[in-house]
Amino acid sequence: MSKSNYIIGIDEVGRGPIAGPVTLGIVGIDMKSPIAKSLGKLVKHKIEGIRDSKQLTPDEREIIHAEMLEYKKAGEIEFYTTSVNASIIDEKGLSFAISNAIARLLRNFDVDAGMVNIVLDGSLHAPEKFLNQKTVIKGDTIHLSIALASIAAKVVRDKYMKKQDKVFPEYGFKKHKGYGTIEHRKALKKYGLSPLHRKTFCKGVKKIRK
Repeated sequence: MSKSNYIIGIDEVGRGPIAGPVTLGIVGIDMKSPIAKSLGKLVKHKIEGIRDSKQLTPDEREIIHAEMLEYKKAGEIEFYTTSVNASIIDEKGLSFAISNAIARLLRNFDVDAGMVNIVLDGSLHAPEKFLNQKTVIKGDTIHLSIALASIAAKVVRDKYMKKQDKVFPEYGFKKHKGYGTIEHRKALKKYGLSPLHRKTFCKGVKKIRK
């Protein structure tokens, strides 16, 4: 893969749920390649920006993710995801969990830390050794690499929560993916904490059994 015009984008999903992991995605792509143009069209790339993973339907995300997997097999794009579970979030804090995950993801790339260009969504930051990094508010609506990272992370996390719904059907994880909906909070009051729940995020829910 050519490293000219190479951009690495990073995004996370699952920052706010009261259950389940936080999942991060990372995408490296040559923005002048035909692949970038093809994927850009697939996610409705416009001059003003592109729709982020949350604005896409689950089916749209799955289609894009499948294309990404094919391009990865062909060596035309690099992307990875990683998740940090609730116990680590409770023990170390969300910021620590996300920072460590970003460093772990970047180790997958054979790049010069002083040269590679990295764009990150929201309030994310790469390790300081990566000199050419930029944090962009709503970056998943501006940078293709961030949007693709968001899509990959969202698909992986949603699939995981759907699988966990079979293990803990009483909580409705398949429906809300761990977010603190009214339905989820009612189930939490009734059944107590599962191993997937972030204890530090559940303090506002009364009468939770330990």
